[in-house]
Amino acid sequence: AVASQVLETIAGRAGLLVNTCIQSPTEFWKCWTSFMPLVADCQEQSPVFESTCFFLRRLGERMRESASAHAQQLFLDVALPSLALILQESAGKREPLCDIVYAFTMDYTAQHLHVLRTVKEHIPKLPAYICCLSYLASLEGPSNLGDDNMLDLYLYYALIALSHTQPKVRVAGLAILQQCAALSPDAVTRGAGSSTMGRVVPPHQTVAQLAPVICSFKNDPWWEMNAHVLLLVSTLVRQLAEWRRWEDVMTEASEMDDEGGTAEHSTTLSVAQSVGEGSAAEGKPRAATSAMEDTFLNTIADVFKPSANQH
Repeated sequence: AVASQVLETIAGRAGLLVNTCIQSPTEFWKCWTSFMPLVADCQEQSPVFESTCFFLRRLGERMRESASAHAQQLFLDVALPSLALILQESAGKREPLCDIVYAFTMDYTAQHLHVLRTVKEHIPKLPAYICCLSYLASLEGPSNLGDDNMLDLYLYYALIALSHTQPKVRVAGLAILQQCAALSPDAVTRGAGSSTMGRVVPPHQTVAQLAPVICSFKNDPWWEMNAHVLLLVSTLVRQLAEWRRWEDVMTEASEMDDEGGTAEHSTTLSVAQSVGEGSAAEGKPRAATSAMEDTFLNTIADVFKPSANQH
């Protein structure tokens, strides 16, 4: 208890270390290596471990506020090699350690991609890296996760995860897909407004195409797999309805445009049409969407059937 209180006090004064750590990589290394034994040796349930992670996260946030590019590079060069070893070997510590990774990372899509690829270089074991991605995906803002390159990276590893032999890796894949599917029309269409492609395929449609694989996990005997199937299919049902409402907005905007609508309506129409064209290109007419919703709703019902799972 005393140790955790001391660490919390240090975390509250993390700003006092920022200038020293920023100006001298050697001093940052000394600071980092002083606390890493606590991260490595303490159990994940330990108050000392939690307080240490809280301090390192606060330090990263303060360093990023002071000199974001330098803070990120220092972290990648000095801190990540030792942190990656724990990320790879200690599954129970991954979530708070992933928070630390992004605490030092510049809040730009390109920089997040760079950090994700650098983390991959330090974590050669693919199952461990995919599990880390499942936590990092939840830390991505809509503007980052909605980026085509970012989305491609997460979907690529999610697809690999779904066919993996380890249940925890498959769960990580479902968790990644849930984050991708949850992107709202607003987040996607904001990107469509500046897109030169003129069309957008909503992320949930890409995920929904995996319905046979996703729904097959409803009979998995592991409760955590069932829980993530429920989360994912519930998200997909909600998103199918949300995008259907967006298509109704598109139709209304089109009618107003035919009648000589305002510039605002024309802008809404152009963005909505880009999404609508993406939907058509994927061959997802409303009837097929309704059938897909029925499939997902039946999956939810099957998960709750006592005979569907062997607990």
